[in-house]
Amino acid sequence: MEGQLLIDEILYYLGNKKPVKRLWTSSLTKNGVETAFKSLKSNKEYNHLYQAGIARQRADWLIGINTTRALTTLMGEKGLNITMNAGRVQTSLMGIVYQRELEIETFESESYWDFYISTQFKNGTITAKWFNDKESHIFNKEAALLVRDFCQNKSPKVYSIEEKEHIVKPPQLFSLSTLQSKANQLYKFSSDRVLKLLQSLYEKWKLVSYPRTDSCYLTAEEAATLPDILRKLNELEDYKPLLNDAMKDITDDKRYVDSSKVSDHFALLPTEDVSNYSFISSKERLIYDLIVKSLIAAHYPDHIYQSREMILSIDDQFTFKANGKVITQNGWKQLYNKSLDEQEDTELEMKMLPLVHEGETGILLSHSLEEGFTKPKPRFTDGDLIKIMSNAGNWVREKEDFKNKELVLGTAATIHEIINKVKDKYISVQDNQVYYYLQEGF
Repeated sequence: MEGQLLIDEILYYLGNKKPVKRLWTSSLTKNGVETAFKSLKSNKEYNHLYQAGIARQRADWLIGINTTRALTTLMGEKGLNITMNAGRVQTSLMGIVYQRELEIETFESESYWDFYISTQFKNGTITAKWFNDKESHIFNKEAALLVRDFCQNKSPKVYSIEEKEHIVKPPQLFSLSTLQSKANQLYKFSSDRVLKLLQSLYEKWKLVSYPRTDSCYLTAEEAATLPDILRKLNELEDYKPLLNDAMKDITDDKRYVDSSKVSDHFALLPTEDVSNYSFISSKERLIYDLIVKSLIAAHYPDHIYQSREMILSIDDQFTFKANGKVITQNGWKQLYNKSLDEQEDTELEMKMLPLVHEGETGILLSHSLEEGFTKPKPRFTDGDLIKIMSNAGNWVREKEDFKNKELVLGTAATIHEIINKVKDKYISVQDNQVYYYLQEGF
């Protein structure tokens, strides 16, 4: 959008009346550029992008410049000689950050107790945690002690067993914002650093498609190039073992291929040119690996597991819950180490449970009462800020029934710039991840 606005403003300033053709490419490889030149389109077809850019430009003037001047003047009247920046995007973002900081500062921690029992059944031992219909913790110590004393020398019984099959589809392909968020989660890379690494992979090494994309989808035309890309990746020793003939075809899969959801540029892809792979840095390789594996994973089978939720009861007075799981098909998750699995924490809580039957009675082996403390919501990470800006509709507070999934703050091309601006003036970063609100700023 920014590029369209820039050129159209120049053409308007020069008073151009001649027809204009638009070159649109998401790949700087020789084949990508040649293909783009064969598909030139009238610039009039992109007038909607120009109009959107003009609207944003004027909104920035009306809201950003005027509000900044007004707030700075007010600060001066109060004896504060500072520039008080404001803008339709950064002010909205900082409002969300500030609200979270207030929640943290005003949070009052409470003590709670968790009561665990370990029970021996015929086929093995089960450790389960107390719960009821309303709570999973006991917030009164005396009540916790009463539960503990009541359960002494009692025989837990299997009250119910619920089994369910879970099918986890491969992740979608990356847009710029989802890649920035994932790289921050895994490697604590800032959004700015991820973009710089991507730009190098795109401009210098010609290994990936256009970086500043806001889409996780491909057009049908781009999907048709996937077999060639996969064949080229098969030439790299790092990825050859991951590619096999059994991989599914995704060209008709709406999870990945949907032209209606590609506005400017399609999802991030490796290109068919892998000749420069051996020259990239270790940091660039981490980003490239995420993009490549997202494409390979899309061609892999689903990850399937069976979950088991078991409820134990003692004298029909107190209930205890244990969760377990069995993986029946590893599917796309075999591509990733456990440390890269975004569901790792959840799955670690789900262990193998022995085979038991409803109504079966066991022997109470041991029990424990553990004290804990409630915690406030965590401060945002760099990756969290990207998610907020990309899904701003979920943060609208004025109307609780308003949830517009298409509402975003900024664009894929500007999100990192906005985050950098608020970093410079209003927030600080510790360990490249945790954000703190600065009182003298906003």
